[in-house]
Amino acid sequence: MQTFSDLNFNVTVEQTSKMAGAELGLYATLQQYKLPLDGRVYADISSPDGDIRTVELKSSKKGFFSGKFKSTSSGLYHLRLRAMGMSLTGKRFTRETIRTVSLYRENPIIHTEDSPKSEMNLSAIIDCLLAQKGVIEYLRERGIDLNDFPKCLKASGMRPIREQSSSKKKRRDFNQTERQMLDRFQSFLTTKKDVDLINSVPKMRKVDFPTPDIPTHSKKALSMPVSPGVRLNEKGKLEIVKFKHKSDAKGKKPTEK
Repeated sequence: MQTFSDLNFNVTVEQTSKMAGAELGLYATLQQYKLPLDGRVYADISSPDGDIRTVELKSSKKGFFSGKFKSTSSGLYHLRLRAMGMSLTGKRFTRETIRTVSLYRENPIIHTEDSPKSEMNLSAIIDCLLAQKGVIEYLRERGIDLNDFPKCLKASGMRPIREQSSSKKKRRDFNQTERQMLDRFQSFLTTKKDVDLINSVPKMRKVDFPTPDIPTHSKKALSMPVSPGVRLNEKGKLEIVKFKHKSDAKGKKPTEK
């Protein structure tokens, strides 16, 4: 059975989210012939766990009422809103309406060290797929412009892996141990470079000079060392003198090689 009345009781329920713990905003208006009426409004709220709580809606101005309720659990909430007051003709009235609100259980958010890498991993997969000729031809056959694909990634909050790798963080300073290892490595490279440079120089070929005529009385002088470890032989050529011990070079007679 439907009835019509010139006295209207309108209710609106707003919620901050669809998850448990959301705040419910209750708003009601009382009007007769579109003129605001004074009165009192209550909300009987039945929680999913069976708890019933009554909330009184405060009047901000004539004919307008508002109130808030903090949810505690997920499930279906039943709201029974009641209004009472005096009409423009001075008669007492009551109005009643029902509203329902459903809240879901929120999934726990687990923050790990790998969470920041998920975006980069997904971007790497996309870059790998786009490197395949078959995937590129498949997309082009369906009218997908690959030049616009990076724009789509940026619009979704992601960046291509190439762009991520180019935006490197500022390099940190080396600590003492790392600096010592770097110095040793640079020393090794310098030594190896010098050795390679020396090996690249062509070897000098041996040149035999003509032997001059030496008087007989000078042969004894030729047997004397010219410098430590080097002397002239009878043919007037330099030769290396091999010592048995280091002490032989100071005073003992050298042994010819």
